[in-house]
Amino acid sequence: MMCNLRYFSILLLLMMAACAPVPVPIGYYNNCAMDFADSLNRYTMRFSGSKSIADAKDFICGEMRKHADTVMVQSRNVQLNDSLSVTLNNIICKFNAGYHDRVLLYTNYDQNPFSGDTADCASGAALLMSLSRYFAERDPGCGIDIVFFDGRFAYLNDSTINGHLRYCLGAQAWAEDNKEIISQYQYGISVMHSAHKDAFFAIDGNSNHFASRHFYFARSTAKLFDAETLFPEVIATPYYGDNTIVSAVAGVRSFCLAGQYLRNGNAEVIKNDHLKDIDNQRFEIIAKIIIETVYTSH
Repeated sequence: MMCNLRYFSILLLLMMAACAPVPVPIGYYNNCAMDFADSLNRYTMRFSGSKSIADAKDFICGEMRKHADTVMVQSRNVQLNDSLSVTLNNIICKFNAGYHDRVLLYTNYDQNPFSGDTADCASGAALLMSLSRYFAERDPGCGIDIVFFDGRFAYLNDSTINGHLRYCLGAQAWAEDNKEIISQYQYGISVMHSAHKDAFFAIDGNSNHFASRHFYFARSTAKLFDAETLFPEVIATPYYGDNTIVSAVAGVRSFCLAGQYLRNGNAEVIKNDHLKDIDNQRFEIIAKIIIETVYTSH
């Protein structure tokens, strides 16, 4: 009887192993990220309200629907000045929708009109798109929301409004319309220009709401992967962006894996995100940092 039981247990384990999804090497995800970055780069002049960003939105939604539980578009019409209004479209993707406790991963997908670079902001969106399959195949024990913000560079021409509230308009619309679920987020990670060869870690220096425990876990993970040469600095920087809105306005404890560099000791945003400057190894390292943080730092 014991022999039969042992045989049955072994057979059951073998059957479960046969049914389980085959783990995909991490290199698959950074290769996908490069492909997505290349695809997004073809949507030139992705300015809020343009046909190009509408096409990019459809592309992102189509890819994310392959793996996310739900993909929805949050639209908001914004009057930028007396003569110009635009419709902003945030893309909200939910994984493991049944969990109450959630992690927020976010980036913007509109292009900076001042950079003159069609690849601007492509790397953050591309990396999160590439990770959608990973999150769909492996239950991290929490829900994951990936949000692609529009309107990062749509600018309100109103000098009476506080500086960082004059842009990042998509993030502000998201914060206003999703107040009921804000408390579900354990923390958030902003991914911006993060595959650029000059990128380094930066946490939001404008807010006390950053997720210190999870940030330091991510920092330790970066060191574990010997990424100190890729991320030479860990600083708090007075940097305005979607992470400021998510942290200071919405109140989600958040930190940023940001593409910034030091010039004369000051942090500056990388304004050029040409594909030739995107490091494939950096995609892999950042993918590992996000995965280790999300799946381990509960």
